[in-house]
Amino acid sequence: MQILQCFCVFIFEPSRLLSLLPPKNICHTFVLMAKHNELGAKGEELAKQLLIDKGYQILHTNWRYRHEEIDIIARTGSTVVFVEVKTRATAWHQSPVEAVDDAKIRHLVSAADHFMTQLDDDCEFRFDIISVVVSPSGNVIEHYEDAFLPPLL
Repeated sequence: MQILQCFCVFIFEPSRLLSLLPPKNICHTFVLMAKHNELGAKGEELAKQLLIDKGYQILHTNWRYRHEEIDIIARTGSTVVFVEVKTRATAWHQSPVEAVDDAKIRHLVSAADHFMTQLDDDCEFRFDIISVVVSPSGNVIEHYEDAFLPPLL
């Protein structure tokens, strides 16, 4: 919320923004955002490698349909697997898996439905979640196969 407020102030009164927030605070905010994106990308790369090591074929990464995105689409045997990757620096506050809520599931299912229509293959599919906790003491990666059933859209 603080970022949105700063952005609005900057659009309308750039000189006021500088008086409200010293430049070091502005830079600090953008650095935190960049680190968050780097963490997510690292988690997705670790998840992709885990799937490859398990013998999965990676079909797509960061596949988009409208405003929805599927982190990884893979195939194992004749099954298409839609994978949501959740990465955290710590699991202290919330497990990465707990961050996949009903709204996220609906978005994933909607995008997966569109992908399967384009694929035009009558194969089985499932939804997996890969939880990645990245820390200096070592990464913890958990793969939850068939993590949820698709709800009716």
